Amino acid sequence: MKKSVIFLFLLLLIPNITAVRVITGDIITGDTVTGKATNQPTDVSIWVTAIPPDLNITSPKNQTYIDNESLLINYTSDHSVSEWYSLDGSNNISLIGSVFFNTTSGSHILYLYANNSDGIESQENVSFFINLTKFIIYYDEYRGVYRGGSTDFYKHSYIELQNLSKVVLENTNYGKILFNNAVNLTDDRVFDNILNLDNNTHISLNRIELDSSELPNFNQQATLWLYNLSFSNPRILRNGDICPSNICVKESYSNGILRFNVTGFSVYSAEETPSGDTGGGGGVAGEVVITPTAIYRIIYQFYPFKLDKGFLIIKLREGESLNEFISIENPGNYSLDIEVKCPNIESFASIDQEFFKLNSDENKVVKMNISAIDRNVGSYSGKIIINGTRIFESVPVIIEVMPKKSYLDILFNMEEEIPKDKLLEFTLDLSDKEGVPLMDIIFNYSIIDKDGRVIFSEEEDFVIDKKLTIGRKIRLPRDTALGDYYFYGKLNYRNLTDLVSSQFRVVEFEKPFLSRTLWSIELFYLILVPSLLLIAILLYLINKFSRDRNSGK
Repeated sequence: MKKSVIFLFLLLLIPNITAVRVITGDIITGDTVTGKATNQPTDVSIWVTAIPPDLNITSPKNQTYIDNESLLINYTSDHSVSEWYSLDGSNNISLIGSVFFNTTSGSHILYLYANNSDGIESQENVSFFINLTKFIIYYDEYRGVYRGGSTDFYKHSYIELQNLSKVVLENTNYGKILFNNAVNLTDDRVFDNILNLDNNTHISLNRIELDSSELPNFNQQATLWLYNLSFSNPRILRNGDICPSNICVKESYSNGILRFNVTGFSVYSAEETPSGDTGGGGGVAGEVVITPTAIYRIIYQFYPFKLDKGFLIIKLREGESLNEFISIENPGNYSLDIEVKCPNIESFASIDQEFFKLNSDENKVVKMNISAIDRNVGSYSGKIIINGTRIFESVPVIIEVMPKKSYLDILFNMEEEIPKDKLLEFTLDLSDKEGVPLMDIIFNYSIIDKDGRVIFSEEEDFVIDKKLTIGRKIRLPRDTALGDYYFYGKLNYRNLTDLVSSQFRVVEFEKPFLSRTLWSIELFYLILVPSLLLIAILLYLINKFSRDRNSGK
């Protein structure tokens, strides 16, 4: 009876032992505890061993990241009552679930700790690297208050960005793109470690645009949404024409939201379906379709609206504000509904009137307020985009925020025009206003095209001993197109920044007069010599023929 009571006691004890403990029994008398009633005396010892917490770090990974702000610490922990972390052996910081942290460039180690109610501790760590120049992504248009479900690319490692699934670009006012396949963000047209989504994609009212020539890696199947439409039965347009059904497939339209699938990218919009048409994709490959849109384009192809500016560079100092004006003229025969936006620079610029109607032969001056309050010294690029009833224009904009105070007198010279395939030359004269010798300066300079793409960049460091003059010759990339470009340089010294900049134009190479003259002479002789030889041969043949005929007589 005594042994049965002991056995019953053990059965009652076992369920009350927590899951983080292991019961082990050692045989004291040499007999095995079988659970059966016996009249033999049996001694049982029970040891309760606590299990350490089970830790697993899921983020960051042992990879390279391209941003050092708002990095995610994510982890799982079983059998723990508290967790904390330390970055590079610094002070411990308590955790209550996932958290974001900031760090610096370079190599780092994240240590994660946890303990249980018995004070037994576990530790895991992961090494990761921060490289802020390995890959740069411009996507401010999808990071603001209207970002919606847009993918936050800087939260991913460089390896993840080369095969990123479910990429989303969204503007909650106008529409959304969901790429149906994984995208390699690093594989765009130019391998320059830069991806510019701001300049090569745009989502606006009844318009989704992606430049597939610049972003071939994004030219794939996707699902598109157009928001806030006012049509009863919309049909899909591609580049202003009815989109063929083998490219566009309409999924649904409800409450002003049109959802459809596309096989690749261009410019997509929608229009009301004429009576008798079913809407949707519409059109057959090879078929000539006369639509209201086609007629409209025929009418307006020679009458787009006119702008008084083609490339806008705005300079102001920290804390300053100023107004800039752009004139829009409608020389066509019909009125236009105009929308003016300034993506990428919305935090700097505000438009006084974003929506308005422009009648035939009417001119409208739009005011844009630029503010550099609470802005860092630097150069910021964007566009002013004007949409007008299926007519689209954009003006590249560069805003330079200059420092309030400078310790340098700077003189920068660069030619305004450079022939294609020739070296671009500039000189930079620096002098220290305070006459302090041996001042270290880091000089970063870049060349940017009108679409905001960096086509050349360089960094130098040098020491100025009161005065310094440097001259440089830059060979532009071979595929540099004719047109306007922007040189931007940043001088960093004494925890201060100064800027130098200039606009220049790449023009067609024109041979010097002497070279053209020599070439003309060469060409003259190349024509003259064969001509004289031919005349001589003809004269010889004529003379020979004449002699032969006379001999025959």
